[in-house]
Amino acid sequence: FDHAWGDGEIISSKSTGNVIRHNVAAHCRRSAFTLRGGDEARFEGNAMVNNGDGIRVMGRRHSLTGNLILNQAGWGIYLETGSQDGQDMVATEGTLVAHNTIARCLAGAIGAMPVTEPRPHPPRGNEFAHNILLGDASVLSEPGRSPGTTARRNLFWIPGRSPQPAHAGSDAVVADPRLQGEGLSVRPAQEGPARDIGAPA
Repeated sequence: FDHAWGDGEIISSKSTGNVIRHNVAAHCRRSAFTLRGGDEARFEGNAMVNNGDGIRVMGRRHSLTGNLILNQAGWGIYLETGSQDGQDMVATEGTLVAHNTIARCLAGAIGAMPVTEPRPHPPRGNEFAHNILLGDASVLSEPGRSPGTTARRNLFWIPGRSPQPAHAGSDAVVADPRLQGEGLSVRPAQEGPARDIGAPA
């Protein structure tokens, strides 16, 4: 998907059990991959560079693993709230976010939508594990807006200063991952601090 931003959703997944794997989206300036309806999607091994957001997530029990998300104008991954009826828009629940590299997204790496009167149900019970979260924002993740969320063994870094993530979780590592390369070739240094972050989730 190259400069595909005629719509806000690059792919709009609206059914259950979908697998979205090994796609590249670049320069989709107003758009994002969107898990809009349905549950238990697997979003694996995708690359997103210079888009609006990386992934917007609604629904239950998704798995977002092994993705590369760079230089988004908004969030790397954005967990959304649910509508009053609990059906039109379903809050992100029970979703695993693991083994992703999310770097230099302007709003932050992982965010959660605040509740509003039309959408009063917060994302809840999600898990962030073994991710590399690097950015220029003062807050890299906001699981405080997602009750029951757990975070474990993530690596946090803001170049030039010590990050203060909203919820570092257990076994957090605060260190420069020493990313190498540009665009789709970005990788952490082989002997860098990210080496042992990728234990099985």
